[in-house]
Amino acid sequence: MTIYLAIKLEVEVFAVFVIYSIITSVITAFSFTGIEAVLIRNALSWQHSDRKKRIKLYMSQAMSLRLFMIIVMLPLLTIYAFYISRTMFDSKNLLL
Repeated sequence: MTIYLAIKLEVEVFAVFVIYSIITSVITAFSFTGIEAVLIRNALSWQHSDRKKRIKLYMSQAMSLRLFMIIVMLPLLTIYAFYISRTMFDSKNLLL
């Protein structure tokens, strides 16, 4: 898909696509805390042994931490996107 877009899009537009891809990847990487993996691994055994409160606890912690990390990272990455847009593209292609 990326190769197709690189061929079809103009250089400046493709660069904006790459910047947004980097931002999305960084948010995803830093918002993963590992709680989801513990929940996936243990949820069935907890459900059968009447530890449903633990499932709710881990689920709420995972969602809260992911939301918190997105809220923390998004302003920083937005500033980065505006900086790149101003310095490299004269603010033309930030909001396609």
